[in-house]
Amino acid sequence: MNKLFITLVGTSLAALLLAVGCGSWLFLQSWEEGKRLERQNRELMASLEASRIRLENFCEYPTDALCNLDTQNGSVSSAMSGLTPTALQTPESSPVPTPRAVPLPEPTPRAKAMSTPAETSSPETSRAEEVTSSVATEKAQANAVPLQPTDKPKQAEATTPATTAERVASKVSAPARPKKTWTSLDQDKNAMTLRIAGEGSSLTASGQILPDPLRYEVTLQGLWNVSNRNLETTLVKGMNQNVRKGDTVLVFSLAETPGDCAVRQEDPRTIAIVIR
Repeated sequence: MNKLFITLVGTSLAALLLAVGCGSWLFLQSWEEGKRLERQNRELMASLEASRIRLENFCEYPTDALCNLDTQNGSVSSAMSGLTPTALQTPESSPVPTPRAVPLPEPTPRAKAMSTPAETSSPETSRAEEVTSSVATEKAQANAVPLQPTDKPKQAEATTPATTAERVASKVSAPARPKKTWTSLDQDKNAMTLRIAGEGSSLTASGQILPDPLRYEVTLQGLWNVSNRNLETTLVKGMNQNVRKGDTVLVFSLAETPGDCAVRQEDPRTIAIVIR
């Protein structure tokens, strides 16, 4: 009886140990599978965010960059200043046809008879002549075509050197417009990844760690308008943006020297800044 009891106890302990071992193995497998799924989900979200940025950038793309037209910038008035005087002629400068002479109406026999010397002394005859002459004058004035001056001053025919110099100076002094960017931030407690997609066909950058104070500077070639992001990691204390020698500089203030700090070119117009 004691031998059978010992055998049952040993079998029960072996089964319990086997169950504990299988449960631990299943727990480890499920935990690793959960971590793997979480990592894949994070990578998928980053890929979807990059695709959304590219689609939004394409939808808001400027037409001059898409068509790559070699057009001249400026206002309409500056573009019309280069036209020749011939192109600025108005319809008023077209030649006006000369008026045709309108023949006066022939006097009626009655008028001829009234204009004879024998009847000029009558008051009725004088009144009839005045009426006939006034009617003929009114008809001639109504049929006559008024003459219009053919030579009118053209205001936009000549451009003085002072006007040309002022226009050139205004073009030179106009400041360059910063290009538009789209940003996405992926961060946790100890790491951050800032992706920047730029307007146009290319966006390049380079980075370096500098001491006193400890910071990581990323220089973007050209002028870019980068929106400020709230960084909340143990390494990065904040981000500032300034312009240096015609380039845009992003300054990341560091609390300590990071283990990985780099600028990666994901495509010709998208960069990723990694600090962890």
